[in-house]
Amino acid sequence: MSGRKAVTTLDAHTQPIDPTFHHPSHRHLLSEPPEPRVPSVGIDAVIVPAARPVECLKDAFTLAQKLGTGVVAMCSGAVTAYQAVALSDTEGVPVTALDVADDADGLPTFSTTEFLRRHPEFARPSDTSRKRNLALLLSRFAGWERVLFSR
Repeated sequence: MSGRKAVTTLDAHTQPIDPTFHHPSHRHLLSEPPEPRVPSVGIDAVIVPAARPVECLKDAFTLAQKLGTGVVAMCSGAVTAYQAVALSDTEGVPVTALDVADDADGLPTFSTTEFLRRHPEFARPSDTSRKRNLALLLSRFAGWERVLFSR
């Protein structure tokens, strides 16, 4: 051998560490992040495709109250528009309630609706998509920019 000594892993851990190459801590590189500035954006309405009993709308009313907006209840199944309005009177939150019928006469046809007519294997037995499309149409006519769909 030529006078060089092979350095083993054990030797590397027991030999003194040259401080010019090793920094025992990197804490000096850390700093507190600035407070996030998230812009407050208003929600124009909380929209609910309601089909369960009217009591299930209470969470949507609570959410709308916290957001400072009203509720649009798209009613069918176990809830009627009349029941949603009566609940809004007790909850103190404005509501626009619609009874959504099974047929969609007079409504524009959406491409998703046409797709499901051509491919019934993808269709679902619920009316949620019809309510969503109707809610989007209502939102457009009302000039709303931000809506929140809830259940």
